Amino acid sequence: MGQEASRDLAPAQTPRTVEEQYRLFMECVKDYAIFFLDVQGCVASWNAGAEAILGYAEAEIVGQPLARFFTAEEVERGEPEKELQTAAARGRASDDRFVVRKDGSRLWVTGVTTALRDHAGNLRGFAKVTRDLSERRRAEDALRASAERFRALVENSWDGITLMAADGTILDSSSAAARTLGHGPAELIGRNGFDLIHPEDAPAARELLGRLLCEPGGRVTMQYRLRHKDGSWRWLEGTGTNLLHDPAVAALVVNDRDITERKCLEDELRRRLAELAQADRRKDEFLAVLGHELRNPLAPIRNACHVLRLKAPHDADLRRSGEMIDRQVQHLTRLVDDLLDVSRITRGKVQLRVEPVELTAVVARAVETSRPLIDAQGHELAVTLPAEPVWLEGDATRLGQALANLLNNAAKYTERGGRIRLTAERDGDQAVVRVGDNGTGIAPAMLPRIFDLFLQAERNLGRSQGGLGIGLTLVRALVELHGGVVEAQSDGLEKGSEFIVRLPVRAGAPGRAGAEAGQGGGAGARTAFRVLVVDDNRDSADSVAMLLRLWGHDVTVAYDGPSAVELARRGQFRVVLLDIGLPGMTGYEVARQLRAEAGDEGMLLIAMTGYGQEEDRRRSQAARIDH
Repeated sequence: MGQEASRDLAPAQTPRTVEEQYRLFMECVKDYAIFFLDVQGCVASWNAGAEAILGYAEAEIVGQPLARFFTAEEVERGEPEKELQTAAARGRASDDRFVVRKDGSRLWVTGVTTALRDHAGNLRGFAKVTRDLSERRRAEDALRASAERFRALVENSWDGITLMAADGTILDSSSAAARTLGHGPAELIGRNGFDLIHPEDAPAARELLGRLLCEPGGRVTMQYRLRHKDGSWRWLEGTGTNLLHDPAVAALVVNDRDITERKCLEDELRRRLAELAQADRRKDEFLAVLGHELRNPLAPIRNACHVLRLKAPHDADLRRSGEMIDRQVQHLTRLVDDLLDVSRITRGKVQLRVEPVELTAVVARAVETSRPLIDAQGHELAVTLPAEPVWLEGDATRLGQALANLLNNAAKYTERGGRIRLTAERDGDQAVVRVGDNGTGIAPAMLPRIFDLFLQAERNLGRSQGGLGIGLTLVRALVELHGGVVEAQSDGLEKGSEFIVRLPVRAGAPGRAGAEAGQGGGAGARTAFRVLVVDDNRDSADSVAMLLRLWGHDVTVAYDGPSAVELARRGQFRVVLLDIGLPGMTGYEVARQLRAEAGDEGMLLIAMTGYGQEEDRRRSQAARIDH
């Protein structure tokens, strides 16, 4: 048993064995520089780790002072001596600093210098253990630099960044976020964000917060008001991100931007838009009243012209005077109609009376309308029509108006005695109408804008053509309402111009009834009727009555609503020409009373009014006025 026990016991370590193990240990440890210094601080021994880290072979460094590894600045300050003195006095000295390698480069190291004493307490030297922390130092420096850059970015951003807890408590705030509210960052930390939010915005903000807390990584955006330090309210647009689950942040991140100025601009824009809408409504009302007030005097003037023609057909001076007045009245009437039409079209209030219409009939209507102006200017008009009928689906009056405006435009912007040409033809599934002239032409800069409302080319006193700059706008609008397009072409000033209208052709020719409607019916034999004319404008009423009597009708005149109703009760009138804008009892009221007493049969009610808005037409139909 004694022998077995003696075999299990490890052999005693001799001093030589310990020394061998120590040497082996020192050679194997290469991550640490381990070396000994004598009492004077000179290197006494050197391991492989020291050679790897500091670059010196043992033979090169043994006997060299500790100061060899210190920077020149540290040597000058006496740092090597201080380190040894501290270790001798306290037993050890720790340091984190740069050391200088053999090649002159610097490494960041952490080290411990330990004083070595014998059993009697006498100082025998020092042991130095150093570890290279350069990589960690570089990583820490990079991380610190990144953090500093990020902080600088946050602090110099126009947007504010706030970190909040789940209950809304402010954990941190960038300078921009605090500055928006007139605070320093420290003044906001610890406060609850809901204490600053406007009471009207708080419920929506709490609802969004509840939703955000349920979505880790989720994001919400909201516009809200926060109270400034001076008591005013600032509008902010904030985006909140839930990073409570991220250990590096563990907060709600709110990125906000001050939009107070933008909100003020938006409010101002809304106010101005409301003002513009109101101004637009007033403009429409003004145009309606203007049309009515202008039409009132135009109607009796035109009626008087017809009377002059009928009463004095053989007096050349009277006939010319009547024609002159009639031309000017027609011009004024067109201006008034254009004003009212452009108002209706820009608001989408125009309704087309669509029916089959033949292209030649439309051209004929346009030429008839524009012929007086063309002849007055002494122009030559050449018209070329298709050999076969070309049928369209549209409003003959409106299409004729569009082409007449193009002819009028050519007449006005061509020197006296010029040439105007109109050609109409079929091109595949399109009808193409071209209106050209050898007039003043169009400058290249004006071509893209020639159809804009109220746009007019530059004029001079010698070549003033008049007009309001709305004719071409009406042309484009009316053509587009029919599914067509219009374009302008010109080689430049003084080189004439051409306008090309393209309209879709109707699929198939219409039946007989449609063809007759499209061609327009002829006037049948005239029948004499008993007619009641109702108008508070005496000139208008009397001139209409005079003209109707010349045409052989039996006419009675009433100048107000009650008189008209009383006359209708006593007489059997076949036709009533009824002004709408009567004082006191309006034309609508007169119409309703006449219908209530006489019914719909036997009496034709025709509204005679200067009001041309769609609302007026609707109210006329509601009052059971026929036309």
